[in-house]
Amino acid sequence: MASRHGFGRYAKSATGFMLKLYPVRWPPPVLGVLYLFWIPFFALIYTHFLGDQFYHSTLRYEPSLEGEAEDAIDALQSAIVQNFRNGHGGDEAMAGEWRIQADSLKVSFLHPTQDSMTFTMWFDAVKATAEGSIEGVLHFAFDATYDISRKGPVMVMGGQGEPPLYYRPLSFEPQVLTLPAINEKIDYEVFFPPPSGSLSPLLALPPETDERLHDFWRASQGLPSHHQCWRMLYLSSMTATTVGYGDIVPLTGKARAAVAVEAILGVATAGLFLNSLFQRRRQSSGRLSHKRPC
Repeated sequence: MASRHGFGRYAKSATGFMLKLYPVRWPPPVLGVLYLFWIPFFALIYTHFLGDQFYHSTLRYEPSLEGEAEDAIDALQSAIVQNFRNGHGGDEAMAGEWRIQADSLKVSFLHPTQDSMTFTMWFDAVKATAEGSIEGVLHFAFDATYDISRKGPVMVMGGQGEPPLYYRPLSFEPQVLTLPAINEKIDYEVFFPPPSGSLSPLLALPPETDERLHDFWRASQGLPSHHQCWRMLYLSSMTATTVGYGDIVPLTGKARAAVAVEAILGVATAGLFLNSLFQRRRQSSGRLSHKRPC
């Protein structure tokens, strides 16, 4: 019983100390502004210091990711077509009796996985007679996959005065490209001309295209590289108000500590605001009671 009373006295004295320490005498508007101030303040901290330390679980379902996918597909297709032209010295290449033109190379699909990116590429193979008339046209596709996690082997090459290119090893499905109906094989090197010194087809990407594809891959894994400010402002609002939907979660100790500090400050400031508002109303009620006639 004595211990219970002792704890009660301790809690009462601690509460009194906290009320003296914090600005409970500040007017409610000031505390309200302070409460709202925490939201953009911590949003800036999350954006500029902890931006890559949060996981966005719903990002893959957002419409913005579709736009990033379309931009990545266009950039990848342009890089493949340009490398085709540079490797063959023109807009077309021969694969046996079949002619493949650069304009027929189309990337139609990007599928990011945990550490790789798979894309589907379509092409037209045209067979012409000696007189130049078209004998047949085949529309065919294959899948190519490369390591995008930046942990796999990458060659960086570039001539004098030319921008560097990132060359990434590729794997294909099917492993052997055989045109249907006619059972003729085409080497993948036709589509991905290897640089000098390489014996296998490689994906050549300019740095900006490689960066764009990597950003899209990160976004598909719940780690966005763009529009971070608005996302962090949303996270800060949910944290300060203790709503916590859980769609954005911290991944590191620093990020967890920052979120915890904001939650505590948000609750404490809201409590001080309500306490100040209550004190203001109680003082107003006391003044009114003193003015009443006897």
